[in-house]
Formats: sequence, C-alpha cells, structure tokens
Amino acid sequence: MGSLIIFIKTMVITLVVVFFMQIQIGQNTLEQHAMYWVHESTITMPLQEVADGATKVIRDAWKKVTRGIKSDFFDSLSSKNKPGSRSLDIDVERSKKYIKEQAKKAAQKLEAEFAEEDSGATESY
Repeated sequence: MGSLIIFIKTMVITLVVVFFMQIQIGQNTLEQHAMYWVHESTITMPLQEVADGATKVIRDAWKKVTRGIKSDFFDSLSSKNKPGSRSLDIDVERSKKYIKEQAKKAAQKLEAEFAEEDSGATESY
C-alpha cells in the first residue's frame, strides 16, 4: 500500500510541475526558458565540449580496435567460418520405418472417414 501512495504522490507532483512549466512569460513558456538555460548555460557549454571530445575519442578507439580485430581475426578464418557465410550443414531425414507408420496411420484414418460417410449416406436414404 505504501508503494502505491508513493506512486500516486509522484504522479501528482509530476503533473503539477508539468502544468507549472506551461506558464507563459513573455513569448516563451517556463519550459522553454529552462531548456534554453540548460543549453546555453556557462556551466553546460564546457560539459558539452568535454562530452563531444570523449565521444570522438571513444569512436576513434573503437574503430582502431575493430580494425585490428577484423584484419587479424577475420583473415585467419576460412571462408566457410566467416560471419554471414556459415552453414550448419544439418540434414534431417525421417527413417523409412517412421514414414511407413505415418502413411499407414493416414490410410487407416481415411478408411475410417470413408466408412463413416458410407454408413451415414446409406442411413440417410
């Protein structure tokens, strides 16, 4: 019950904040002012530059690592084992005994159905 009350309180607070952020001051809402501040703040601009630099470093490092793996690892594989060209070469075949059993069951089932139809047809006349 306590979790439900916390959930309801959180939803109410969220709705109050959302409605509050829609108040318009001048040409923009409070939400637009807050987003502008987040994007143009003197605190967030250096953080964004650091994040951009970190993204580039990670991207370049990942390219170097994967390039090394691709050239060394994939060259050592035969063409059958390369990703995208693998085949399990599994052939599943039923035994002749199983096939004969299934055919016999199907024939018996058909005979039973025809016998029911014949007996039903003669009785209806």
